[in-house]
Amino acid sequence: MPHIESYPKKGDIAWCTLNPIKGHEQSGLRPCVVISGSIFNQKTGTAVVCPITSKDKKDFYFRIVVETLTVKGFIMADQIRTVDWKERVIRIDGSVSVSALQKVYGTLSVLFDTV
Repeated sequence: MPHIESYPKKGDIAWCTLNPIKGHEQSGLRPCVVISGSIFNQKTGTAVVCPITSKDKKDFYFRIVVETLTVKGFIMADQIRTVDWKERVIRIDGSVSVSALQKVYGTLSVLFDTV
């Protein structure tokens, strides 16, 4: 599979190959939102992402609705992963809104009990 040549930016929707996995981790080729900063991504060759799913979990706080021109679903803030973008990112397919990204960071604050 082809891979991207340039580092992903914060807020990008990156199609990532997430296999192999263990247990409850998300698998397969799926869209993910990049939540790490561009400088981190460029300097380390990795990016921190949250997978996006089409399945809603009713009343589950750690899902953030996302709808772009190319992706409609739920950002899974509880499934954070660091990926080697040169190996796992197939393509960049737009980006999420600033509002959606802020909701992800707010949700992560609750997840990590920093608020």
